[in-house]
Amino acid sequence: MKRPQVTRETNEHARVWMERNQELFKILDMYMKREFPAMYSKYLDSKLPIGVERMFPPFNCCAINFGLSKEAHYDKSDPHFGHCVVIPFGTYIGGEVDLEECDAEVDVQPGDLISFVASDILHKNMPLRSGQRWSLTFFTDATSFYDNMTVNKA
Repeated sequence: MKRPQVTRETNEHARVWMERNQELFKILDMYMKREFPAMYSKYLDSKLPIGVERMFPPFNCCAINFGLSKEAHYDKSDPHFGHCVVIPFGTYIGGEVDLEECDAEVDVQPGDLISFVASDILHKNMPLRSGQRWSLTFFTDATSFYDNMTVNKA
């Protein structure tokens, strides 16, 4: 399984993006600590490559997505004990999150937060009826819990 890596663009632009989104990251951190304290602690103990700091605790990774994932899927690289958090933004109608195995369609509006175990719950997005949708997806890759990596806990 391929491990997450820091891209050139992240190195060049991460600081500005991080500074502008500190309030969001603090809210996310407080939410995870309050709602999922055991998972929160385990995530903070997860490992990062040497020289990489944890930019959005308790998560190790953040993906910025444009559009929707319309094919039902499991996030196979996520750990089975942990949640991912998706925060959509943009101006759009539709794009509900379909948690197929839970028999639930969640109408997540811009700025809302949805948290679920993406490795164990089959999920997809319903089509947009209009507009454009982006999302931030926060997660910690399962490889962060392997003991045989050259890592630190920064």
